[in-house]
Amino acid sequence: SVQGFFPLFFAGFIYGFVILLLCLRAVLEVSVVKTFMCILIALAVSLFPFTFIIQVLLQSIH
Repeated sequence: SVQGFFPLFFAGFIYGFVILLLCLRAVLEVSVVKTFMCILIALAVSLFPFTFIIQVLLQSIH
């Protein structure tokens, strides 16, 4: 089943995240910590509209 491949998928996810972090660090020419914070801010900004839509839909149901 798919659950047996979880360690492989998790390792791939971590590997991809590290590669993304190192590439962004090289492009932005900032430290790894600042690059990580940029990724977190971008993630928060991109998820905000999604969570807002879910809240609006849940309020319209009640």
